[in-house]
Amino acid sequence: GRALCDARVELQLPADLRSRLPGLLDLSADEPARARSDADGVFALAASPAIAGATLRVQRDGFLPLELPAGGATSALAVVLDTLPAAAAALRGQVVDARGLPVVGARVGAGGVATVTDARGEFALAAAQVRRQRRLSVAKPGLQPASMLVADGSGPVQVVLEAAVSLAGVCVDAAGAPLVGAKVWVTDAVFLGTVDGRDATAEGVAAASADAEDADDGAAAPLEVARRRAPTALWPFVRTDAAGRFAIPGLAARSYRLRVQEPTRLQAIEVGPYAAGSLDLRVALPADGCFAEVAGQVLDGARPVPHARVVARVRTLALPVDVDLVTYRSELRDEVVCDAAGRFVLHDLPRDATLLVQAESLAPCAFGGPGELPLAACAVAAECEGRLELRLPCAPRCPTRVELTGASAIADEVAFLDARGDVVPILRLAGPSVDRELAARLHGGRSAALDVPVAASVAVLRRDGVEFDRRPVRLIPGQPNVIR
Repeated sequence: GRALCDARVELQLPADLRSRLPGLLDLSADEPARARSDADGVFALAASPAIAGATLRVQRDGFLPLELPAGGATSALAVVLDTLPAAAAALRGQVVDARGLPVVGARVGAGGVATVTDARGEFALAAAQVRRQRRLSVAKPGLQPASMLVADGSGPVQVVLEAAVSLAGVCVDAAGAPLVGAKVWVTDAVFLGTVDGRDATAEGVAAASADAEDADDGAAAPLEVARRRAPTALWPFVRTDAAGRFAIPGLAARSYRLRVQEPTRLQAIEVGPYAAGSLDLRVALPADGCFAEVAGQVLDGARPVPHARVVARVRTLALPVDVDLVTYRSELRDEVVCDAAGRFVLHDLPRDATLLVQAESLAPCAFGGPGELPLAACAVAAECEGRLELRLPCAPRCPTRVELTGASAIADEVAFLDARGDVVPILRLAGPSVDRELAARLHGGRSAALDVPVAASVAVLRRDGVEFDRRPVRLIPGQPNVIR
């Protein structure tokens, strides 16, 4: 019956909402409706949409997440949060320090919503808080983060947290001058879960990185936004000082890889691994890490695409979350609009940058970047004095919706194959977010608006992961396609 302050309340839209809407709204983003409870446990969500099937999700550290139907009464709601009985936990245990004393307030997660240890250092995680990989991660500021794989059916575990260690050193440019204001972070941190409503790594929690709002007024240039960027528990970078020195706290006693990103062009280098505790590292950026100029032309087949947007981004994170699940983050480096002939020019572009081409008539197309073909593979001629000329062939956009009736409506998933029988990836757009998927969910036989490659010739219908039907399809670029 005690009032709970600082509970996080969020209205969650139903998973099938976009499949219900008749319009092509893939350029619209979901608007969050969130609030926190005050000292009296009171909260209010202003201007919340009344949508059938929406739920109210309530989370607070140390309590089980709760979901309530959002229909019905909208005022004087009584929300009661429960703790998880240890006997019902999928994972439970105790966190202690090097002396064997309980660690109170440690964050404990297994890829889902994290919990906190109680006055006895004990914790309990429900099945919904444990991902398939079953990687248990524990962290508290000032102590080493710990991570381990826990087998199904295992009993209570004890986690010992030692004093945290650091990595420190100096960053210099190709001439040996200190790099001032460079971001430095470890690239192989361990994902812990959702902490205080946001994703976090164990190293980010151990370093006491807070999720501050970025100081972006909406009109700042990309490099200025990057300069103002604040570290988070998911991306806990540090900045070098006036002498180029850095120190990364909150690390475990193992080896890490480092990534250094200089502030004026966002050129980056990854080095290591280095054993945590090393305090005299020296990282030098190469002189040829950027193209002096990247020019090119955006094409749809042989036709130039006028006024397309070319967005240059640099990768910051590629963090494994679960089995076959990786979360990616990147930072905006530059953005230009092509001229009437589809031509563009970018200057001082990092060699590992990714170019994303966006236009109303095109499916979003990416070129270059980590793990992809380098930008030089798109060149029409050899690089000359740091200058590169690109030809960017893009695919026409085929906005597609699936609407099944009768026996086929039992399908809960659709995938697409090309003429050779290979799966073609689907792009799912939601405002600025672009997700690449091999299959799309169906709700009552209907999909949300999808961007399907024009090469798709067969729709594969599945239920519970098992294929039960195939249908030929012929997609027409530039207009809405409905597969019935």
